[in-house]
Amino acid sequence: MVSGEIGLAVSQSSDPLGAYFIYHVRLVSDDLSGCGGVDCFPDYPHGGYDANALFISTRLLSSGCSTCFVAPAVYVLSKAQLEAGLRVGESLNIARFVLSGDSFVQPSVPAPHEPFETANGGTEYLMRATSSNLVSVVAISNTREIDRSPGSLRLLNVDVTAEPYEKGVVPSARPNIVGPYCASQGVTSAPSLNADFSEFQATIQKAGGNLYGVLPFGSKDGNGFSRNVLAWFILRPTLTNSPSLTANIVAQGYVVPPDGYSLIFPAFAVNRAGRGLIGFTISNPDENAPGGFPSAAIIEFAGFPKPGKPEPNRII
Repeated sequence: MVSGEIGLAVSQSSDPLGAYFIYHVRLVSDDLSGCGGVDCFPDYPHGGYDANALFISTRLLSSGCSTCFVAPAVYVLSKAQLEAGLRVGESLNIARFVLSGDSFVQPSVPAPHEPFETANGGTEYLMRATSSNLVSVVAISNTREIDRSPGSLRLLNVDVTAEPYEKGVVPSARPNIVGPYCASQGVTSAPSLNADFSEFQATIQKAGGNLYGVLPFGSKDGNGFSRNVLAWFILRPTLTNSPSLTANIVAQGYVVPPDGYSLIFPAFAVNRAGRGLIGFTISNPDENAPGGFPSAAIIEFAGFPKPGKPEPNRII
């Protein structure tokens, strides 16, 4: 990958072991202030899709400066072109939306058998965590025009008041406890993991017309040590023909581990009825605990997590 490009592989058939089209897609951004007249670097890309288009969200970083944030952006690519393969000299139809603020925006993917949104010319929903008590729903509509008129696609967004969460850089994912082994080696402070930011770090799930998102945020455990817990949200968007976008909270809650544990990098996986799992990484102050440290873990989800502490499922 070079500055301003992403790599993309599209299967040429239903066989995942078959042939693929390989694309190097230039995500044009040299017209944006802060990019210095060249394309910004597309950091942290995520994908989603509707019936008509592939949506790639990214945060644009200034070329030559890996920490110089410019803007969050969403690029809309033609599914029909990607699946058919481009002819020599043919350009890919792309629409671009640049958002304000510095929060990531995550596109959605439909749960198995979840129908695509066909109203308003085809609509894709996205979510972002915009502040410590707001969640934003974004709608990109008229997606069926991506091949004929990419400039006619529309973007709307609405902020929804939600349960509070700490916005920003989260603390160490390892509770600040020095275990016996570390102490015997002369270690005086606990190692830390990169828990990244209190953002929706995984693609949003769409099931039963609702959007499912989960994020980590920093808190203190009962011993006063820094750790990460999870906040989850189920929102229902409504886009009228006006068009006008509204959204409401269907359900929300937290996943809080026992003292000494920390939860990071969560993701939803649900079926059309909204039943499934929240997967995440769980840390443990005891190196000899079942599942080790850190380990992959899951918790059953059906509108709310089952009570009790998350148990490590298996090391990945």
